[in-house]
Amino acid sequence: MKSAKGLKRQSLLLDAALRIIARDGHYQLTLRNVGIEAKCGHAAVRYYFGSRDALMCAVSEFAGDYIARESHRIIPRLEAAAEDPSKFARIITRHNIEILIKKRNMGLVVFEMNFAAAREEYLRPIIYKWGRAHSELFSKAFVKLGSKNAAADYSFMLNTINGLLISQLFLPRRDFEEKILSPAVERLTVSIATQR
Repeated sequence: MKSAKGLKRQSLLLDAALRIIARDGHYQLTLRNVGIEAKCGHAAVRYYFGSRDALMCAVSEFAGDYIARESHRIIPRLEAAAEDPSKFARIITRHNIEILIKKRNMGLVVFEMNFAAAREEYLRPIIYKWGRAHSELFSKAFVKLGSKNAAADYSFMLNTINGLLISQLFLPRRDFEEKILSPAVERLTVSIATQR
């Protein structure tokens, strides 16, 4: 078990890794680069993480935990808004703007780790775990909304939102939330709520 000082050092190294990924992309994540970013030797990074693969896994776990932690905060509001698809859509829209666009670096890290998993098979179980956990988290709210297949509807909405968020991160528009994301999420939400 690591000491409080060791846990703090590991957290600082993870923060350095997150900055590198957000700024330069996951291909630039090396033990040496993290050591430079954290102003310590890469031996310290190796001590706490062991290898680049282990560091990538730690970043993926951190990103998944971030999304889950932030999502837990809106679930009660979503469930309470299930009778009003427009309000439900506004909550989801604002949530995604707050955690992935306004916190741009985290948005970039989340999407970079998804891209990394497309190429690096050892990361895929972590991404699958994210998906299952998030689907379970949102399931009850989607059922209350009227979904006949909460996992499929959540997945469809999530993938639609992610595609739009990626475009906003890469080619930002000032009117993104009101002209692009909000109308798309509302259309999907109304469609789910009125399924036959």
